[in-house]
Amino acid sequence: MRNENIRHSDKVMDLWSDYISDNINDLGADKWLILEQIFIASLDVGEYSIAGKLFTLIQGQFSDSNRLKRLQGMYMEAREQYDKAEHIYSKILENDPVDFATQKRMVALYKTQGKIADAVSALNKYLEVSCMDFEGWMELSELYLSQADYEKAAFCVEELILNNPNNHLFHQRYAEIKYSQGDFELARVYFSQASKLSSSNVRALYGIVLCSQKLAASKSKSKVEHISIARKAIVKLDDQFKKAKSSTQSIHEAAMNSLLDSLV
Repeated sequence: MRNENIRHSDKVMDLWSDYISDNINDLGADKWLILEQIFIASLDVGEYSIAGKLFTLIQGQFSDSNRLKRLQGMYMEAREQYDKAEHIYSKILENDPVDFATQKRMVALYKTQGKIADAVSALNKYLEVSCMDFEGWMELSELYLSQADYEKAAFCVEELILNNPNNHLFHQRYAEIKYSQGDFELARVYFSQASKLSSSNVRALYGIVLCSQKLAASKSKSKVEHISIARKAIVKLDDQFKKAKSSTQSIHEAAMNSLLDSLV
């Protein structure tokens, strides 16, 4: 699980109780990494007594590292002692302003408390020095969206597209933001690009249909063209549902017919 970067805290704790707790000295070279993973898992599931014991073990090996302090901060977060956690993280960043892991923990801490403005500020500082962190840009976009700041959310996704133009999900996300802003023409352009990059992106195809419906309903002189684009997208949607051989095929067919009827 650790090698695959998968976080299954319940399974990790099962391994701890069934085997690892009685065989800590048999863990080999990865002993401390494994104990750290179990420490984090114990926080996830609320096993604070186990977390405390593990922290003591890790502390004995790494007495005063930023990593150890960060684990202590995470423990405080889990116990909802947010002021103490923030103090720990702030002290780390005073001595090492580019400690990326601690910067991200600070963002998570602010989000947990609902301090969105502080989370946005902290995440912007992080991205100033770690601009290739795609997850960071997407998270910042989501934070802006939670505040209905569509322009800044769109900017974040533009950064993602600029650095990874072949990711269909980034194009789709940008299209969704533009749709929310009422820019249906531009939204359709990006939904179309998302569909080109991934022909199985059903959400992008739906987006094309919805944008075309909005544009056809406007006083545009190109109503026939908009309807034609929508119909082509509906045909592709129908193909995707047929390929999937879903048990809800009849529901999908009814939905497709409804979409077609709405274009008349």
